[in-house]
Amino acid sequence: MVLSPSELAAGYAFDGQSVPGVPFAGYSGQVPLQGVLVPQVVFDPETQAQTAFLQATTACLIPKLSNYVGRNVTQFPQLSQCALLITRAAELYGQRDFARALAQVYQVYRLVALLRGQQPTLADPNL
Repeated sequence: MVLSPSELAAGYAFDGQSVPGVPFAGYSGQVPLQGVLVPQVVFDPETQAQTAFLQATTACLIPKLSNYVGRNVTQFPQLSQCALLITRAAELYGQRDFARALAQVYQVYRLVALLRGQQPTLADPNL
């Protein structure tokens, strides 16, 4: 016997657990299927804030660093090492993996800091 979606949902609470005392329409006396969940929308403000922050941060920093490298790579060829990291950050951003994209951006900043230690005339990427 196949139950309609409304008949199946009638016997389950929103968390997917069967509701005591609520019979299924057409229930044949057999144990109902376990693990059936009703889809829910989960609203987690902490996760949403974190995602929005990471997205906004990487959206600003990726083009900023790309422009910085483009402007300075002819005078400082060592900056070409940053291009692969920036490209990877952009790919991760496109995949909506904002945390890993920001981690790649951080690696660019680390590399630039190392290069600036060796080449004091290299411009600061934040200016």
